[in-house]
Amino acid sequence: MPLTFYWEAGFWGLPEICAPLESCDLGKVLQEALSRERLPAGRVRVWYSSSRLAFLLEGIADSQTENLVEVRGPKAAVAFDFNRLPTPAANGFAAAQGVELGDLVIREIEGEKFVFARKRQKGKGFFDILPGLMPKLLASIPWPIPRWAPGMLLPQPPAYISALVEERIPNLVVDGMTVGRETGLREGGAFKRLPVPHAAEFPRIMQSLGIGQLPSERVRLIESQFQNVVPQGTSVRRQKAILEKIGFENERPKVFTGECSLPGISVPQSLLVRALAESPTWFPVEEKNGNFQSLVVGVLDNRLPGNTELSLRMRSLKRRLQEMAQCWDQDCARPLKERVADLRLMPASGGNGTLYDEALRIARRTHGLADAACVAFPEGRIDQTIVYLACERTLQTTRRFPDRWLNLIPQIASLQELDLSVKEALKDLASSEFGQEAMSANPVGVFIQLGWFFDRIFHPLLGIPANRETGIYRFVDLLIDREVSLDLGKLASEPREERVSRDEWVEALKRRLSQENFDLEKQAWLWSRGGIDPFGILEAARKWPEGPGPEIAALDAIHKRISAKVHGMVLEILPPVVPAEVALHKRLEILEAMSAGRQKLFLERVWESRPEIEACLMDLPPVFDETRPEWKPRASLLLRVLRQLSRLPGLPENSSSFTSSVV
Repeated sequence: MPLTFYWEAGFWGLPEICAPLESCDLGKVLQEALSRERLPAGRVRVWYSSSRLAFLLEGIADSQTENLVEVRGPKAAVAFDFNRLPTPAANGFAAAQGVELGDLVIREIEGEKFVFARKRQKGKGFFDILPGLMPKLLASIPWPIPRWAPGMLLPQPPAYISALVEERIPNLVVDGMTVGRETGLREGGAFKRLPVPHAAEFPRIMQSLGIGQLPSERVRLIESQFQNVVPQGTSVRRQKAILEKIGFENERPKVFTGECSLPGISVPQSLLVRALAESPTWFPVEEKNGNFQSLVVGVLDNRLPGNTELSLRMRSLKRRLQEMAQCWDQDCARPLKERVADLRLMPASGGNGTLYDEALRIARRTHGLADAACVAFPEGRIDQTIVYLACERTLQTTRRFPDRWLNLIPQIASLQELDLSVKEALKDLASSEFGQEAMSANPVGVFIQLGWFFDRIFHPLLGIPANRETGIYRFVDLLIDREVSLDLGKLASEPREERVSRDEWVEALKRRLSQENFDLEKQAWLWSRGGIDPFGILEAARKWPEGPGPEIAALDAIHKRISAKVHGMVLEILPPVVPAEVALHKRLEILEAMSAGRQKLFLERVWESRPEIEACLMDLPPVFDETRPEWKPRASLLLRVLRQLSRLPGLPENSSSFTSSVV
């Protein structure tokens, strides 16, 4: 006969970090754990909040389903003779296992054949297995925090534990506490205890108390109440994470409003919302144009505040907002340029040097990446942006709201006399959450993000990255996702003791290609020689998924012919003279202006340049004489061709160079 089983644990207050646990679908987790124990349930219902975890198993079987098991016996050669007739060993084994000879089967294990007895194992009754079942059910719940003590099953010492099978209290002990039949209702600093006469009665009791099952249901209830308490034409500015927290903490939420004059327009709205979100939490009411009214919305558990309590709450909120506004005004009053000096007196995040040293190190990394990618920025642009970002540690507002620093610095910078491009870079870094939420649109911001993540390979911060291998892969991933093309073998900004080897870059690249289901054997030509440009290599892999095409082989032959002529030469860029040189010069200008990484389009343009390249190779002397001026323009052009060919994957890097710094 199907049974109904109820189990519940009450808590004095699970931490906020446990709020998202609902998203893992607790009912499904418990169903899977029951299936592993051969105890199917018709339905699993869960009640979850900061003060309780309860579940109801409806239609659960009163015993386990039968299980077919196999027991290994003697070797087949011992159990059966040459005529395949059973020997005394087979008869004895079958009798010992309580099966017929026909239930014996032969299985091969590691090249040796054995006899197995197949028999059905009757399932145990629900009451018999319940003491062993509960630890397995509770262990299957993926709590985001450790258990409160070794060997315990719950994240906190329980205030009470209840359990019923139908109307009976089972013989259960969980985390040292014997179960009872009373549920609890947290009111202030105590639990009000309510008897549960039958397991099936628990949902009705919860409903009569107005307690929703899950935080998501209570969030919907809060949102429905919002519109009933604010004036028509206005709405409540809400944040998903804050609402989820309140829905987790309040089982019977009730919404109310209060009048409170908010700080003037000098305080950013984002900062104001953050200050209101502190406990006790308030939500601002906004008009259609986005302006805030002097009305705030609060949430309490199953009650509304009286006039005296509401007045005290408003006074407390006003003090909180005034303190926040004072911090903000003081931070804005002092120029960021003056704050840079403070960085020399503050320790770095990793404890090595000062914040100023850390900012300069990241700036050096960023410059090295930009140089490797052949991207130039105005002098001081990168350094100023990074140093001003580091100034967030000097702000009073940051000490109060440490999670808001990315938004604070750009807003303070917008009020001061700074270079417009630096302001734009700071704003872009804030809007992209420093590369966490979105891709930076500002080139300076992109390279600062890359420089910061590259620095984390050698100086891990807060577990980002957790280890060197993860950091290298993440950096390669960022280059690809931000479509930045640079040869990782040419990073010249690193100290010699802080190098990433070619093999390490290649392993990270292989990992990314494997995730996109490329055949690494067919793609090995992309990194077998030449540079390591992750974005360019991935583009090439998509262009040639089956390996190098005939175009690459033809261009490789041209590369070898030119290298044989101009290998080791060092020449200046000279203007073309004859028509063939002028035509090739025009082609090279197009190629040199193309951004790196676009392998497909770049290959097409190189392929179109073959007639001009062949024309300049056609009438060359057997050996270049560098002292003869008439051949210098031609040699200069061919060196430029080599440099462009080396941008293609699978071709060797150009060992020749120019003395001009223009190229």
